[in-house]
Amino acid sequence: MENLKKLRKYKGYTQQNIADHLNIAKSTYSRYENGSIKLDPETIIKLSIFFDVASDFLLGIIDQPLSNKNLSFLRTLKSENDVGKIQEQFNVTIGGKEISEDELKILAEAIINMTK
Repeated sequence: MENLKKLRKYKGYTQQNIADHLNIAKSTYSRYENGSIKLDPETIIKLSIFFDVASDFLLGIIDQPLSNKNLSFLRTLKSENDVGKIQEQFNVTIGGKEISEDELKILAEAIINMTK
């Protein structure tokens, strides 16, 4: 659970902080991080809410720690015609420059396929 450890460190928490929040032993939490025991669905949900990230990030399915709100937004996209919504929500840039509408359409199509 490499992302779990990265996220905990980024947010400035200790393993004990998270273990206390989950009401488990620190050693149990440590084993979640090092992958010696698997996270159960209930714990995944608790951690996702606690860190405000998509459970997909905790599980290593996606690489960016999207908030639950942003992931829900992305799942509402229905077609590449929703590109304006993406730009409004995220202000997408490449190298500091706003990306073109054609690039946004490609991005929207990829997001829609990824969130199906």
